[in-house]
This record gives sequence, structure tokens and C-alpha cells, in this order.
Amino acid sequence: MRDFHWLNASLLPLGSQTARKDGLYAELHDDGQLLHFGFYEGGSCDESWALDLPHRQAAGKAILRNGSGGTPDLEVYADGSAERFDAWSDNSPAVKVAFKTWVAGWIAKIAEAAARRESALRAAADTRAAVAKVGRRGVLKVVK
Repeated sequence: MRDFHWLNASLLPLGSQTARKDGLYAELHDDGQLLHFGFYEGGSCDESWALDLPHRQAAGKAILRNGSGGTPDLEVYADGSAERFDAWSDNSPAVKVAFKTWVAGWIAKIAEAAARRESALRAAADTRAAVAKVGRRGVLKVVK
């Protein structure tokens, strides 16, 4: 039987939580193995990355939900390889990759996507606050 003790909350980036579906959120199996990891806004993971892993199997799926309303991209790990099903182009062939490497890579991608999204949300809030304070003409340059 394979050892899956490494596949636990210690893999998650700082700031991840298991209590509330907001920001970086993870769910664990009863024995502590990672079941799900994703970036949540308003209780859902609709415009973000998500990683789902079955219990005690070197398998899983990762989904990129783009914000343009298109079909989600899906990457599946099975039989020692990862295969991407891209919503916008031809599907790629399966690529051999170690399961630990695949999981760690997706956790990093999710954390990076969350940081970019949170940065964009902060910038938008700052712009709204500036507009409210000095008016639209004082913040935005008129382009002719």
C-alpha cells in the first residue's frame, strides 16, 4: 500500500483555512489527507482554481475556471501522468509526472492565482475609494 501521509495540510500555503469557504480553503479527509483545495470568493470557487483528490489514490483533478464565461479547463492525474482537457484548443497528450510534483504544482498555481485576484480586488477598491473622495475627473485621465 502506498504512503499518503505526506498529502496533508502541511502542503498548504500560509493563510489557508479549513473553517470557512473564503480565500484559500481546504477540506481534509478524517485522517488528515488533503481532499480539496481552492480559492473561494463569496462561498464559491467559480472563477478560480480547484484541486480535488480522492482518498489514498495517486489520482486527482484540477480545474481552471476562467472568468470569461467559457467552459472550464480540466487537468486529470491518473496512471502516473497528467492530461489536460483545454476548453479553448485541442487537448494535450498525457505527460508523465510524479504525483507529489503534480499536487505541489497545483497548490502553487492556486496560491498564485489567489494572490493575483486579491491584488486586483484591492486595486479596484482603492480606485473606487479615490473616485468617491475626489470625483471621477480627479482620478481618471481623459483619453482623447
